[in-house]
Amino acid sequence: MEMILILLNKPYLLIKTCARGANYKMVIQEPKTKSSHRTMSIDDKTANVLKSWRTHQRVESLKYGHNTSDKYQYVFTTVRDNKQLYPEHCNKALNLICEKHNFKRIKVHGFRHTHCSLLFEAGLSIQEVQDRLGHGDIKTTMDIYAHVTEKQRDQVADKFAKYINF
Repeated sequence: MEMILILLNKPYLLIKTCARGANYKMVIQEPKTKSSHRTMSIDDKTANVLKSWRTHQRVESLKYGHNTSDKYQYVFTTVRDNKQLYPEHCNKALNLICEKHNFKRIKVHGFRHTHCSLLFEAGLSIQEVQDRLGHGDIKTTMDIYAHVTEKQRDQVADKFAKYINF
């Protein structure tokens, strides 16, 4: 499972890997493959949202006596003890949101698939998407993560007609 280390003084994400260690404790380690060890650029709007969240997190954590000014502070933590959230916590919260709004159930990892599909819909090349996802093998990107979106399906006939000058 990937986790994101966000260094907000630069507009990028540094990818680390989060795994289960002894007694089910989360352990942060280097990614397994060379291609997984990467940084990802993020847009200014996303960086600003994360900075705003960091400010909110600091205010709330200080109420419980936690100093969260370390540059390696986790993004998602429990407020009372400043411990990182387990992926199950995020999935549970997401399940509640899906149930409340009658959405199809999705796990947090599903957003990785969505991100991949939307990158293709935005016109990025296969190599750009592969690099962003950190896949060493293009087959992983194409066979597992890339899905055709409704918008892409709707545009197929028009694109073909335009191509053949119909």
